[in-house]
Amino acid sequence: MTDPTAQNHLGDMYLNGAGVSQDYEKAAEWFEKSAAQGNSFAQNSLGHMYFKGIGVSQNYEKAAEWFEKAAAQGNSNAQESLGILYYLGDGVEQNYEEAKELWEKSAAQGNSDAQDHLEKLF
Repeated sequence: MTDPTAQNHLGDMYLNGAGVSQDYEKAAEWFEKSAAQGNSFAQNSLGHMYFKGIGVSQNYEKAAEWFEKAAAQGNSNAQESLGILYYLGDGVEQNYEEAKELWEKSAAQGNSDAQDHLEKLF
C-alpha cells in the first residue's frame, strides 16, 4: 500500500485499537511509511510516539525532526508540540523566542493549547 492517507489511517487504527488489536509498533510502522511520503498528520503522530516512547524508543531529537517536518507544512498540532520542545529544551536547544513564534502560528489557526501556552508567558 502506497497511499499515505490510508497508511496514516492504519497507523491511527493500530494506535487506538480501532477494528484491530492495539499494536504500537505496527502503528509506528504505518505512520513511518505515511510520514516518509510527506503526510503531516503521520509526521505529527510519529513525533508524539518518539516524544512519549510509545512503540519506539523515546527520542526527543527524532520527535523534534518529525514535528519540524509537519510544522513546516502548517500542521498546528505539530507547531504547538515543537514549541513545547523548544520551551523545555528537549531534543533541541532551548529557545523561548522560537517556542513563542511556533505557538503564535499554531494559536492563529485556533489551537487552544497553543493559546494557553501563550497566555502563561505573559
